[in-house]
Amino acid sequence: MINKKISIAMATYNGEHYIEKQLDTILYQTRVPDEVIICDDSSNDQTAEIIKKFIEDHRLVTWHLNVNESNVGYKRNFYNAISKTTGDVIFLADQDDEWCENKLEKMTSVLEGNEKIVSLSCAVELIDGDSKKINHICQPGYYNCDFLYLKDAPAHLEFFDLAYIAKHNISPGCAMVITRLLAEKFLKAYNFELPHDWFLNLLAAADERCGFLNESLIRYRRHNNNTIGANNGVVTGIRKKTRDVRIEDFKFREKAINIVRESGEQLNTESVKKIQDLYDKMIDFYQSPSLIKLLNLRKNPDYFELAKRKVRLWEFIVAIRLDTLALNVVD
Repeated sequence: MINKKISIAMATYNGEHYIEKQLDTILYQTRVPDEVIICDDSSNDQTAEIIKKFIEDHRLVTWHLNVNESNVGYKRNFYNAISKTTGDVIFLADQDDEWCENKLEKMTSVLEGNEKIVSLSCAVELIDGDSKKINHICQPGYYNCDFLYLKDAPAHLEFFDLAYIAKHNISPGCAMVITRLLAEKFLKAYNFELPHDWFLNLLAAADERCGFLNESLIRYRRHNNNTIGANNGVVTGIRKKTRDVRIEDFKFREKAINIVRESGEQLNTESVKKIQDLYDKMIDFYQSPSLIKLLNLRKNPDYFELAKRKVRLWEFIVAIRLDTLALNVVD
């Protein structure tokens, strides 16, 4: 893949505080994108106006802003942005991060040198609302600011199969670049349930074409409206991970794997079946929790990859049926 057309698909919504900084770091890349497609999800702040002025001030004739008539949500907004691109490779962009100046150059070079890859994520560095680096200490077994679980430290270029991606994603969507081939599969298959970036990696991982570049090429902003990883804490998990939400989440994962299977990909059915069996047991646990069910889950080594410590703590609370009380306390 040599000298291919580069597109950027960006989704925005109420991002007036950081959007101009994000646009600056895209504008001054060492390898210039051929087109930038920005879909704003009917922001009610000045996001769209800032983007429009930025494009006009810099005379960016290949940058295009589309404003939705009504709010469609981040999944459909990203889908729309991807669908409007025409490039051979497509970088996904959020509205509040800062890209290293060689992000496009480095990641495109990897794709050009390895036809196997259809989805490539890079490592991230965390910054706060003032663009200051956050010194994040990963949990044991985790890398890439707790996004990536591996038994050993990641190599410079790692590949992942479906059984792995079915348990957890590897990096935020803003760290991804995908090929036109994967984009077309995604546009046909996506059902808007799992996050778009996770679904893309599931499709790519079906034949082990999902890659991870162990270089930090993006400064991922964590602020009040965008929190991730281990520092979210148990209280946040309690509020967000109710029984019904967890049941729905595992059902979404099962449906996504079935969609990938129906797309005609060759799958390692034995390893994938083990993960789907684990999903079924997780659903059964949340529908009717008990300590015995939790202990049986903990006999499965995949369970410890599926859930970080704070989630395992929450599942113990659920097992002894104190989750309702816990929700009342934190509220």
